[in-house]
Amino acid sequence: MVTEKFMKLLQCFVLLLLAVSQSVLAASTETDSIWTLEKEQDGIKIYTGKVDGASLITYKAVTEINTNLGQLFDFFQDNKVTTQWIYNLKSIKLLEQKEFYESNYYVVYSTPWPVSDVSAVLRATWKYDAVNEIIMNSTVSVNAEEYSDDGFMHIPLIETHNEFQQVGTGKVKLSFQVVIDHGYALPDVIVDAVSIETLYSTLVSLKKFNYEQYNKTNLFKLIPAGHVKAKIETPSK
Repeated sequence: MVTEKFMKLLQCFVLLLLAVSQSVLAASTETDSIWTLEKEQDGIKIYTGKVDGASLITYKAVTEINTNLGQLFDFFQDNKVTTQWIYNLKSIKLLEQKEFYESNYYVVYSTPWPVSDVSAVLRATWKYDAVNEIIMNSTVSVNAEEYSDDGFMHIPLIETHNEFQQVGTGKVKLSFQVVIDHGYALPDVIVDAVSIETLYSTLVSLKKFNYEQYNKTNLFKLIPAGHVKAKIETPSK
């Protein structure tokens, strides 16, 4: 029998996939794989499936939130609020940033005693589709380098892809796709259950976040949705 503490640990593994933003395969559509709807509640849909013949399960989450692209992009760049919406995120540190289109982060998640905290170094990249008003984000685990001996457990594979699309005035559609190899031989039913509930809880936090109040008080200079491309569309050489 899997204990409650162990289930919470698995949740931490899954949430490492969402450290910077959270995720959808930018080129993937409903026809690219066979999706099974696993959970639908509070305007959030969670699917499982396999993309492009991959051996690992892909978890897909879709919902809408009340904000605009420019404000949402600034929100995701603001490390001071990341721990407020990603479950069990203990800390996040910006290691390197190339303008606004690529960043490396060191993240640590808290886990229940007696298990040690878990960590990862993630690379987040951003692209902007001005025609369709879509921000695309990908996050992948990279070599931990100087953080490889930080005393925490590391995850073998983390890969996420995100899309954020303006679908109306003050409304953005969020799509997340997550693939993870946590390195443990555990029954699929356990991993699936924890992954689904973790994605759901994270999107609930994003839906409930007070973006209007944040936009009034945050330290970032907010930009109109149509000007997001000025930050991330064309990386400097």
